[in-house]
Amino acid sequence: LERRLLAHLRRRRLLAAGDRVVVACSGGGDSTALLHLLARLARPLPLELVVACVDHGLRPEAAAEAERVRAEAEGLGLPFHLRRLDPSRLRRPGASLQAVAREHRYRALESVRAEAGARWIATAHTADDVAETVVMNLVKGAARPLGIAERRGAVVRPLLPFRHRELTAYLEARGLGWCEDASNRDRRYLRTRVRHELLPALARVNPAIHRVLGHTAAVLEEEERYLEAQLAPHRAAIRDTPEGVELEVAAAARLPLALRRRLVRAACHRAGVVKELGFVHIEQVCRLVAGEAGTGEVRLPGGIVARRRYRRLILGRQPAEPAPPADLEVAVAGRTAELPDLGLRLELLDEEPPGGGLALRRGLLELPLRVRLPRPGDRLRPAGMGGRSKRLAALFIDAKVPPEERRRTPLLIAGGEIAAVGDWRAAEGFAALPGAERVWLRYTSLSAPEPG
Repeated sequence: LERRLLAHLRRRRLLAAGDRVVVACSGGGDSTALLHLLARLARPLPLELVVACVDHGLRPEAAAEAERVRAEAEGLGLPFHLRRLDPSRLRRPGASLQAVAREHRYRALESVRAEAGARWIATAHTADDVAETVVMNLVKGAARPLGIAERRGAVVRPLLPFRHRELTAYLEARGLGWCEDASNRDRRYLRTRVRHELLPALARVNPAIHRVLGHTAAVLEEEERYLEAQLAPHRAAIRDTPEGVELEVAAAARLPLALRRRLVRAACHRAGVVKELGFVHIEQVCRLVAGEAGTGEVRLPGGIVARRRYRRLILGRQPAEPAPPADLEVAVAGRTAELPDLGLRLELLDEEPPGGGLALRRGLLELPLRVRLPRPGDRLRPAGMGGRSKRLAALFIDAKVPPEERRRTPLLIAGGEIAAVGDWRAAEGFAALPGAERVWLRYTSLSAPEPG
């Protein structure tokens, strides 16, 4: 086993001569074997080793296991670092305890690496872990059904080609003991059920299932790296905005589906959706991007919403803005009216305002005027359409008005008819004619100074 590991490390160039390595050891069979194997190979490689143990504080026996690791390290003449975690910080509503513990464990190991001035953190993941991870990701419908990378950041995993049973046999042959974590047999955890139920069932179909899944994971990892490199020039389509992370729809829609999925996933990650992001979420957002409908929404894990707004896709938290009351209706007395529920002020001006406005026939001032919000079934005869009637909803779609703005768009009602939609579209009979007297309609923020 030592010869095979040495050949693997040299072939894959996982560790270089003179590297200082933090060996993560829990006291279990795999990590104890990793510690002793690397200690045996430290001279021929050569390596400087530091031993780190993380006590999550979740099991009463964990403290004794940590002391056992300390004794192993001292017996090998290696420096030892212990990190004790606060178990109360590992319980996060709606999150997997194992996932949160893993996140904090790697932070603790990184702190040891920084303190020790080491280049790498070596963990004891095996071929069994790879097979379990591939099956788990497939069962969960993960966005990336990959295995475990042999190198990611400062973490290296030297034992990925080896089975758990090989490692424990190595320890037994040398009279070395290890600790058994009872939680590894707890069927409440998906990984445990995969290990003790699904994989044995698959092994009855193909006894070499671990090797097959490991090979599949390696192929997927290589192809993932290639596709990520192909994606690099297209990442400029993702940018940060005050509303959230924006993805340029046209740029994403032009890509082949394989790259589009990765671009969408990158945008989701940038928006903060990482751990619970599944393949189904990626597909929903891809359909939103490629669809003919200019608007739509997809709810993602973590309270993030992907909102299609014609040429833009925005990923961010849903605005907590309350919808205005459906029966909002305000009479217009004189030339102004305040709409506090919308935060707007209506103004009817004799001259075109600097920021522009909507030119209307002056005669409408002689009609009773009021302002209300859109209602289901609203229709009007937009100016320039030969008097044809059109649904207000269709007008909004043609004008590419986002859905959340449609229900807050004020309508000017003159003599019982819709005279203007916002300050951007007039109805037939109310639009100002060339050379005729006119009045200018505009809406301003209530926080702006009043006119005149």
